[in-house]
Amino acid sequence: MLAMRRGKILMLGGASGVGKTTVCHRAAMLARERGRHVAGLLMPARTRNGVRCGQDVEDLSTGERRHVAEKATATGPACLDRWHFDEVALAWGRDVLRRATPCDLLIIDEVGPLELQAGRGWTNAVEILRAARFDRALVVVRDSLASAFRERMGRDDLSSITVTPANRDSLPALLLAASDDLR
Repeated sequence: MLAMRRGKILMLGGASGVGKTTVCHRAAMLARERGRHVAGLLMPARTRNGVRCGQDVEDLSTGERRHVAEKATATGPACLDRWHFDEVALAWGRDVLRRATPCDLLIIDEVGPLELQAGRGWTNAVEILRAARFDRALVVVRDSLASAFRERMGRDDLSSITVTPANRDSLPALLLAASDDLR
C-alpha cells in the first residue's frame, strides 16, 4: 500500500486529446510495476482512419473492455454532446467502480458532463471518492467542470494538474514519485 495520506484526490485536466487518458494509463502501469493495487476505469478512444469514432471503457483491475460510446448520427435520450452511450456498458462501469476499492491507486476517467450535468455515467463516482478507500485517486475532470466537481465533492482541497504536450510524458512518473516521497 502507498504510505501517504489516505484519500488524496488529484484532478487531471487539459484540452481534449492532450493525453489525459494516456497519463492515467501510464500511471497505472508504473504503479503496478511498483507492486501497487490499481483499480478503476479508463476510457480509451477508438479511432478509424485517425478519427475518433468511439470510446471504450476498461476495468483497470481485469483489463476487460466494453464499447461505451459511439459518435452520434442522431439525437435522442441516449445522446449527449454528439455521443451515443451504451446504457449496459455504463451500468457495467458503475459496477466496476463499486468493486474498485479498497486499492492503492484509483483511476476514474472521467467525471464529466454525463455525470455532472446529465446524472448518468459513473453516477457513483463521487460517493466512492468521498468514501476515500484508496490512497490516491486520479480523476479526469474537464477544466470547465472542475468547480462543479469540487462542489459535488464538498471539498475545496482537491489538487489539480493540467496535462499539456510538454508534461504528459513525464507526468505519470512524477505523480508516482510524489507518492513514494511520502513514505
